[in-house]
Amino acid sequence: MSVEVLAARQIAKKVGSQRFRRRVGCGCLVAVGLPLMCVGLVLIGIVGGAQMVLGGFDEAEGLASASPTAGAGGTITADVSYDPDGSTFVDRGGSANAWGGYANGVIPTSELCALSMAPSLRARCDAAQALDRMSAAYAAQFGEPIKVTDAYRDFAGQQSAKASWCARGKCNMAATPGTSNHGWALAFDLGEGINSYDTAPYAWMKNHGSEFGFFHPTWAEPGHKDYAKSEPWHWQYLPDADPSKP
Repeated sequence: MSVEVLAARQIAKKVGSQRFRRRVGCGCLVAVGLPLMCVGLVLIGIVGGAQMVLGGFDEAEGLASASPTAGAGGTITADVSYDPDGSTFVDRGGSANAWGGYANGVIPTSELCALSMAPSLRARCDAAQALDRMSAAYAAQFGEPIKVTDAYRDFAGQQSAKASWCARGKCNMAATPGTSNHGWALAFDLGEGINSYDTAPYAWMKNHGSEFGFFHPTWAEPGHKDYAKSEPWHWQYLPDADPSKP
């Protein structure tokens, strides 16, 4: 068994056990004075937790995954599978990265922060902070910060992007409005070399992106079975995969 597979199983087990503890704790709290009911809830939780750990592992990819939940404070347990080796993740689309109870492309400005290297663009604040840390490391290597061409895209912006690409006969280059990863304020389009395959900046991102919680979707990975379109510039921040978070 490979080291990657073992690591993935450990991640899946950790995620499953954390959610199991929350579910069982809540069940027993409700069942105060009803020990038999509480025991039943615990047994259900054990079975559910085991299924979660086993079901949360993608054998085909050898990657850890978790079911989507949106918690207080913007915490995400995203329905994605990610691999730190090569900084890739399986983008399942839809509402997989929803957080805070907000709709895609309808996130309040109060929940967003301007990017230091592109003040006109915004992202979820922890994503913007992680981008700053990554950009500083990138600048130490290449002598300049990471260039960002797009970040959070509200619903109107998604409609505009879709119309623009469709007008050029390339509708597949933009998501259906209301489903874009940019609508969750976690996706970024990067430039200056990162926007081209087979360049040193792109290779740096592949080698170091995961160290800051940034991953490239497999649908934009040439040679991967999920490959659908060429977007070397599209990178996404996965909060649960950020090593700086506890």
